[in-house]
Amino acid sequence: MRTSLVLSVIAALVPTGAAFAQMTSSEPAEPSRARRAERGERGAGSRTVGWRWERPTPQGSTVRGACRDAIDALWIAGEVATFGRVSNDLRRFEGDTLRTRADFARIACCPSGVFAVGTEGALVHRDAEGVVREQTLGDPRRLPMLTDVACVGERGVVVASGASEAFVSEDGGRTFEGRAAPQPLYSLFVVEGAPVDASGSTAGATSRPSRRGQPPTSAGATSASAPTYVLLAGGPRGAVARSTDLGRTWTVVRSGVRGNVLAFATRGATELVAVGGGGSAIRSNDAGATWSAIVSGTTTDLFDVASATVGGRGGELVAVGANGAFVLPARAEAFAPLALEGRFHTLVASRGGLLAFGVGGRYAERRGRGAFRLGRRLETSLFAGYADARGRVVAGDRGFIARGSLTGELRPVRSPVVTALHAIAGNAAGVMLAVGAEGVILRSTDRGARWTRMPFERTSNAEGLRVPSTFQAVWLDDAGHALAVGQQGVRARSDDGGRTWTDLSTARDHQRSGIAWHDGALIVVGTGSRIERSEDFGVTWRDEAPPAPGLDLRTPIVTPSGALVVTARPGVVARRDASGRWTTTSLRPEAFFAGLARVAGSSGGELLLVASDGTTYVSRDDGARWAEERRLTREVITGLFVGESTAWATGYWGMLMVRDGR
Repeated sequence: MRTSLVLSVIAALVPTGAAFAQMTSSEPAEPSRARRAERGERGAGSRTVGWRWERPTPQGSTVRGACRDAIDALWIAGEVATFGRVSNDLRRFEGDTLRTRADFARIACCPSGVFAVGTEGALVHRDAEGVVREQTLGDPRRLPMLTDVACVGERGVVVASGASEAFVSEDGGRTFEGRAAPQPLYSLFVVEGAPVDASGSTAGATSRPSRRGQPPTSAGATSASAPTYVLLAGGPRGAVARSTDLGRTWTVVRSGVRGNVLAFATRGATELVAVGGGGSAIRSNDAGATWSAIVSGTTTDLFDVASATVGGRGGELVAVGANGAFVLPARAEAFAPLALEGRFHTLVASRGGLLAFGVGGRYAERRGRGAFRLGRRLETSLFAGYADARGRVVAGDRGFIARGSLTGELRPVRSPVVTALHAIAGNAAGVMLAVGAEGVILRSTDRGARWTRMPFERTSNAEGLRVPSTFQAVWLDDAGHALAVGQQGVRARSDDGGRTWTDLSTARDHQRSGIAWHDGALIVVGTGSRIERSEDFGVTWRDEAPPAPGLDLRTPIVTPSGALVVTARPGVVARRDASGRWTTTSLRPEAFFAGLARVAGSSGGELLLVASDGTTYVSRDDGARWAEERRLTREVITGLFVGESTAWATGYWGMLMVRDGR
């Protein structure tokens, strides 16, 4: 079993120096969502209320582990309890609904089922019948980070812990026994069939490792007795813990490198290779009894390594990490870079090659010995969107714009700029406006198919000095009135649907962040608790009373009852009722709210709120109270837009979360 773990997670582990008592809780869960789909209990056209990822999947949550089961099905595990099966074309994800919200570090496909482990001692086991059991391992007073899981024979399962402990099951994962280890364990590897003498050492055996999706098979055994296993566990500062009795006793082998050992793989019949922190790489030809350093070709962290040959019998290895991919050809003495940019955490076999998964659900595929190719999905960070009954448009970094139907694939369109676009608005006539950095205002008259940059210039003082302006929000009505606001007091208005613009910027050094139409007037909010009101479409303005001093007001909306709700930093939602009275609610003091919207077609007129850390909230009582919803990601969320009863949240790496249903 090869494995990897992000160094930032490992850095948070605190060795205790002692083994904790084992605690398990195993109980059947309700049939999983994937199982219900297999039984036809939910039709393909059915709709449910709740957030999900837009296809293709996996998307959004960082994937930390992947494996293939006995029927070659692909399983993944990652942040925010991401756990489930992915179709081979990577367009469908059947995730199991779990009680835990743990971040999973690794996954293993064993004969007794699929296992995922992660933070707070979390272990999930999905057996061959589709029954999902959730357990916690370790001291309940201080649940450990579980870093890896490995299969041992037909019924054995081993779990590694950053708290210097291994958990071993010999009954297919139903119960586990805690066994003390001499160091934190960051990765696992099981070698079967290596002859072991009385001292616990091996002697020149041909070995075959147990791998993700491939249960260990006997190779090189010297008798008809039960196969022998050597358990290897990567640890800190190049140390490899080695056990020939499934963790009852250990020997620590020093490899001479400084990086944490994060992943193992086999090259050829007898050679083992391990990679880890700081680009460290080591190899062994005696089932891990001794190790020597090899050149990795990088000084950045390597998180996983795998055979690049079908069946794992070839001599070429590929490693992925914080800075792309590296290859170790057969009989070569050093890794060499492969053409792949970005941070990737895990590797798994795929159609005669390898799949690499990483940050934000990004994935890349390598077939044969060619180059990696990024998966078919949006890669540009998205900042805003607009939707109506006829379709939707999204915009983001470097002038990126894409459009499509409400449920179909988004396709990029030509953009006249390469600067970031922060907001989009549209009207019933099909006119759309997009605004962004450097004073950019774009206009489309065909629902986003073609765009033209509109002229706009701003002067900061009487001398006429031109200064750059970044627009943060834009508003457009069916009569053609438009308003755009942003940083450094920038403000511009139009009466002809955005063809021409008048600069109404102020010298005040504050940011205007959001616009709403409320009670026959335009409302603009910004930093310094500032709320401005205009009853003549932006020609004149007056200040209104703020909810509290010192707030960074971000996004205003109007509720079904006519109340004004505004998000604010730090983590505050403010509401002004019909009488003008303000109330404030602190939801997440550490959060930055990325979007607030009203889903007009939903039952009860739901209000939705998303935070930049992936947390989502819903209010069904006109914004008076908010309930946290099930979280999908810890990646950065940037915005929120709605169309009828559907909402979309935009984010980095082209992420799109969708929430639909009535």
